[in-house]
Amino acid sequence: MAKGVELAQCSELVDRLSSLPDDILIDNILPLFPIKEAARTSILSRRWRFLWPRVPFLDLDFDASKMVAACPLLDRDSRREFFRYGSRAASDYVDWVNRVVLFHSRRSNSLRLFRIRFLLDESFSQDIDSWLMLSLEKGVEVLELDSCRRLLKERYRPCRFPSIQPRLFPKLNLLKSLSLAGVSIKNDSLEHLLLGCEFLERLHLCCLKPLTAVNVTGPVSRLQYIDLSHCLCVRSIMLSAPTPDLVSFTYSDWANPHVHVELAPRLVDLFIASNFDLFAHPLSRYVAQLQTLHLHIEYWSLAQGDLHRFPNLSGLKHLKLSLAWLNYGLSLEREDLRGLTSLIKAAPSVQHLTLVMESSPFRQLMVRDEFANFDLQFLRVIEIVGWRGHEMECKLAVHLIKCVTSLEKLIIDCRAPLLLGSIIDEYGFAKEKIGEVRRNALELKQALSSKVKLVVI
Repeated sequence: MAKGVELAQCSELVDRLSSLPDDILIDNILPLFPIKEAARTSILSRRWRFLWPRVPFLDLDFDASKMVAACPLLDRDSRREFFRYGSRAASDYVDWVNRVVLFHSRRSNSLRLFRIRFLLDESFSQDIDSWLMLSLEKGVEVLELDSCRRLLKERYRPCRFPSIQPRLFPKLNLLKSLSLAGVSIKNDSLEHLLLGCEFLERLHLCCLKPLTAVNVTGPVSRLQYIDLSHCLCVRSIMLSAPTPDLVSFTYSDWANPHVHVELAPRLVDLFIASNFDLFAHPLSRYVAQLQTLHLHIEYWSLAQGDLHRFPNLSGLKHLKLSLAWLNYGLSLEREDLRGLTSLIKAAPSVQHLTLVMESSPFRQLMVRDEFANFDLQFLRVIEIVGWRGHEMECKLAVHLIKCVTSLEKLIIDCRAPLLLGSIIDEYGFAKEKIGEVRRNALELKQALSSKVKLVVI
């Protein structure tokens, strides 16, 4: 009798789900699943078979982590060979995308997101052209094409971004987010593309060649987020159209391009990594209103003498500092620390401090007095990114813990900053080494009070 009741209850649950209207299943339930999981629902019943292709949320983000986990090779060089251009893995990926796109195109007239992320070279340009044209025809709102070019050192011919056909220009008005990484695109092609994207809110450009200029023109731009990174050939960034909605601007490179910003009254998030005069930068006039500031400066000792030129930083909530001198194998001297700590003290309301370690371990680091007498009563979170467990890193972390009495959380991120989001390896060393580095970070728990939470990534 009890078994009969249990079966009846299970049957009732199944009936309730199946009795939901198609619109609820398609718009509210299936979009919660990754595309592969949504496709698997087609085996549930005849009714479910053709529901998932009608979901207006197609996410073709290649799950690199699962492929790496399935690869028995541990060293990064072998993984690069596994994912090299023209490999069998790339062909299998393209075949899979073609099958899904064809199936979806026959059963759905709308598309909200289309993301391609894999190591693809120009030999797949024809496939990529067809995917992008189809996505625009379907009225895509979020378009991302990432060929992961920054992961490889060897020379190659990247896939090109296709020229948009005139009949698709009206569809560009539906695009809200555009991300291009590791592809080939020319200046005029990008300018015409952006000019057609009248309501674009997010723009991310990474590792683009032969692009030398980024121009945002027109009477006004609705861009809210601009992120330009690793575009080594770019020499000019011109936001000649007013950007009244712009809240975040990121430029991470050392090319020192000419930058012009017509208007950005709402800017609150700024990240600049370049070999430039910070205080002469066009965006420096917005520093006083910033809530998040990320600086990547070659020598912090140079910043020390310029601190009197800083505007009021009392509104800053998150300060992120990249310790860039480590890239050159230099020692961290006391004058570097004085410039670093002086900048931190110039922002007394900071709640979140992030230190990014980018290369070799410290040498000759003296932290005995430089972080003393902190007056950061609002500082709650300290984050150290790029942790390798070196002795000097541990000394710096322990000293910060002792100085910041208001600390509530310490975050140790062992991932390599330049490899974040990598399709091959975010940590920068063999998997067997990851556990050792994490255990080293967990030893900081001994220096923390019971009120401080330690998070190791």
